Amino acid sequence: MAAKKNGITDTEDSLVEVLQREKIRHLLASELFIVKPGTEVKEVVDLMHTQGAGCILVGSKKKLQGIFTERDYLEKIAGHQEILNSPIDEFMSKNPVTLEGDDSVKQLIRVIVDGGYRHLPVIDGGKCIGVVDSINIFKFIADLFPSEIYNLPPSLNQVASDVEGA
Repeated sequence: MAAKKNGITDTEDSLVEVLQREKIRHLLASELFIVKPGTEVKEVVDLMHTQGAGCILVGSKKKLQGIFTERDYLEKIAGHQEILNSPIDEFMSKNPVTLEGDDSVKQLIRVIVDGGYRHLPVIDGGKCIGVVDSINIFKFIADLFPSEIYNLPPSLNQVASDVEGA
């Protein structure tokens, strides 16, 4: 009998089947950081830095108004010290695209690729329950297929010249 991990049988399930079946809520590893509208940019940037967060949500868990990401910082804030006291509302992406926790990982990947997103808020019944980023997806796939991922040589054309340990 094949080994199971997270309810997935290695020999029976293809990656496509797993991505169609598994729910986004299983990928929620990123901690959720939310600030109120009107919070100063410098406070949001400091929070991102101290927490190692790739994004900060703006609003509340019940009413998401925007998202501020590393990309927003680089494109709108970096090099402009004079705007650090401005409200984050002026620089966030308003009304971000969201998905439900019970949507499939396949759907998540499609939305992230089509929209060019790196971070996507996840809601459940109108309440924000987390953020998924591209790293969460990579880790999810690597956890499902560790031998296929971690045993790849550094170069696709690389061939070992000696038996390891000899």
